[in-house]
Amino acid sequence: MLRIEFYHLTSDGALTPRLIDSDSDYRAVFNLIAVCAAYAKVRVLAFAIEDTHIHVLLEGEKSECNAFKVMFERSYLRHVAKTRGTTQGARLDLDILPIVDEKHLLDIGTYVVAQPTKDGRPVLPYDYRWGTCAMYFRDKNYKSIWLYDKNGVLQDPVPAGSLSQRTVRTIACSKRKIPADWLICNGLILPENYVDVQRYEEIYRTHNAFRVFLSSNKQKDDEIRRREAAYLGVSLEDSEAAEYCAKCCQEMFGSKDVRRLNAQQRIRLAQTLRAQYRMSFRQLAKLTRIPLSEVQRYVS
Repeated sequence: MLRIEFYHLTSDGALTPRLIDSDSDYRAVFNLIAVCAAYAKVRVLAFAIEDTHIHVLLEGEKSECNAFKVMFERSYLRHVAKTRGTTQGARLDLDILPIVDEKHLLDIGTYVVAQPTKDGRPVLPYDYRWGTCAMYFRDKNYKSIWLYDKNGVLQDPVPAGSLSQRTVRTIACSKRKIPADWLICNGLILPENYVDVQRYEEIYRTHNAFRVFLSSNKQKDDEIRRREAAYLGVSLEDSEAAEYCAKCCQEMFGSKDVRRLNAQQRIRLAQTLRAQYRMSFRQLAKLTRIPLSEVQRYVS
């Protein structure tokens, strides 16, 4: 068994339909991953950003990975509040999922960077701007995709220390400082500054092994989701959980419509569903229309 030191940091897209609304949001997530990497004592091995969720592969102590998680959540929600005036629809509750053995690690490593393509985006993982797949098993003369502007013109990166503090803060979407020698190009803090490419490549060892796992099939993806569900305590399909919720709601309050319940009644319903069916907090939040943070607070 692999000692638990690798973690898959991810969010539930169903709970964050407006995680990203614009290009500036993509840039904020991209750059805040860098800021958090500068402060948390973790290795960032890979990531991919999508409009409703993110995936990050981390290596480190669980406490440090959790520090990364909390810092990212708070920083991004501050960005959302500042740019939109509200955080509604952008609630961000990341899960830290442990990677339990070498096979699981091999599967997760490529699952993370290939997700945008698998989710239907018309782009291959190597060409996806908001993920790190373009960094691995490359020729030493390769120029990264982040060095090209929107017109395809190659730009020269500049060190953060050569820019004003105000400019760096605007780019980073944070008041936290980043190392002065970190390179920035086209308004992005380059992943080359902090993503541990060598460590990631050591996981797969060869170009061909990486290619094989990058082309993982549905069976592998289903196994990853099964592991996640088992860890989070999800044992019911959403449709089945909804039926049990409607049944309990009718028995307890005389109506199948959760929207008719007041806040206290919804909490009681969530507590009952948790006790009887061991539903996950995420399912309970979705079914009872209670914020996930409140479910976690009042439901054991």
